[in-house]
Amino acid sequence: MSRAADTHDPAQLRRHERQLGFLGLAIDLAMVTLAVVNLIWILFDSAWAVPELRSMMAWLVPDAWLDSYSVVHDHFFRIDLIFVSVFISEFLLRWAEALWHRRYSHWMAYPVLHWYDILGCIPVAGLRWLRVLRVFAILLRLQKLGLIDYTTWVPYQWGKRVYDVIMEEISDRVVVRVLSGVQEEIGASGDLDQKILRQVVQPRQQIIADALRDKLVSLGQRGYASARDDLHRFVTQAVTQAVRENREIKIIDRIPMVGGVVGDLLNNAITDIVCRALDELIGRLSSEEFELLFNDICNAIMEGLIDAGVDSGGSDELMLAISDVLDVVKEQVSQRRWLQA
Repeated sequence: MSRAADTHDPAQLRRHERQLGFLGLAIDLAMVTLAVVNLIWILFDSAWAVPELRSMMAWLVPDAWLDSYSVVHDHFFRIDLIFVSVFISEFLLRWAEALWHRRYSHWMAYPVLHWYDILGCIPVAGLRWLRVLRVFAILLRLQKLGLIDYTTWVPYQWGKRVYDVIMEEISDRVVVRVLSGVQEEIGASGDLDQKILRQVVQPRQQIIADALRDKLVSLGQRGYASARDDLHRFVTQAVTQAVRENREIKIIDRIPMVGGVVGDLLNNAITDIVCRALDELIGRLSSEEFELLFNDICNAIMEGLIDAGVDSGGSDELMLAISDVLDVVKEQVSQRRWLQA
């Protein structure tokens, strides 16, 4: 009954997890201590096996002690198996604890996420040094418990800086390499432009047309509203100049008494008609008639592009434009931002 209550009480769960955290911390500290001792011993045994290094160690350690260590060296593998058995037991206990508390959705998640512990348990000389990764595991656990903040440490910041520089250099070169491969593929393909038009642009033709029309209507109406007065003055001046130079208007102006008045009335009428026509044209950009007209124009342009590509065997202009765009992207990617930081 109490177990069920603890399971459903969030406060009890948090306390239980924190207790397990400190218990795991204590176990990790013990394992790290054991790993450090094991690594120091491995380092010493490796040095002892080299005669030159053993002679140098004789200055610090008595010869009799070094000679007696030969027995330990002969049984190095068996003694190391004791450390390995402790590490394996600790790993299995942690795995069982993770399964018991269902910390992961899959039973194989724990060994996959703690792969370094498995490799460190293999009694092979090249993999024994992976036991030092337990130090990083303990730092991560301390970070999660809020006991330390290693992100503020100078070694961490320096290491992160180096890591970011290395990853930026690698990723930039990979991206540039991939884009260069894309450019080579574009140059080798003779019908890629038609594939783009038919498989990419044409299925989205209506969406592209609607987006272009909305942008045109928005920019046209907003721009016309801000420049309407200036445009009307320009139209008035242009119409007045054209009326004055018109031969028929000049004849009307020569009519006695009413010629000049009629000419002015015609000038004002023409100016008013042109200005009203402009206002009406801009106002009807959002009408259904303009939408149909714009769609017809876009459809005609698309059909013309496809037909021209089929007749001519494929136009190179679109491919050259895409290649130029990729060149710009490559130039941008190749910039070393870590040098500018």
